[in-house]
Amino acid sequence: MRFIQSLRPISAALAITLISAPAAGQTSIDPPAGDWTHRGVDVSFPETVGGFGRGQATEFTSDGRDAAIGYKYNNADGTLNVTVYVYPDYSDLSCSQIFLDARNNVAEYRGAELSGQGFISPPDGGDTDFGLGARYRLPANSMREGYPALISDVYLYCPPGDKWLVKYRASWTGSEATFPDVGSFLRRIDWPADLRSNL
Repeated sequence: MRFIQSLRPISAALAITLISAPAAGQTSIDPPAGDWTHRGVDVSFPETVGGFGRGQATEFTSDGRDAAIGYKYNNADGTLNVTVYVYPDYSDLSCSQIFLDARNNVAEYRGAELSGQGFISPPDGGDTDFGLGARYRLPANSMREGYPALISDVYLYCPPGDKWLVKYRASWTGSEATFPDVGSFLRRIDWPADLRSNL
């Protein structure tokens, strides 16, 4: 995660209960061969993206508008698991407030240590807008018993138009110095107009 500029500290007062997506039954999907297309917005996720292999998809709402897709990448330095979430912007909160909520979900793990935060390029690689990112060091067994130490990134992009959000969580078993380039992975996906930075 390459930070373009450090973020100013966000007020802890914003950590109070934030509005989230409506609760609903969640459905796990093993995508068939070929692209898997998000049902809410026309973005397709290929089986492989530059060495990243696609895994399971999850739809959090019955209409498929709130969904996530997992990818895994392995090399000699470690294993990276990335989950990309695409979902409607249900709330009237600012992008920074929504990001704080996502960041706090990682910070709650036992022993989590903030390594850095800042502005990150949008998924399509454009330079007219930015997402928000933070990196944490998580000690072994912090997520659950038997898990190795991880470097864990959380990222949120709020595309222009205030209709959709793109988030990812990426957890790496290697060192910070060898963390794979998730931005390069995202730029290989054909993002539709609703999720691009150049509306």
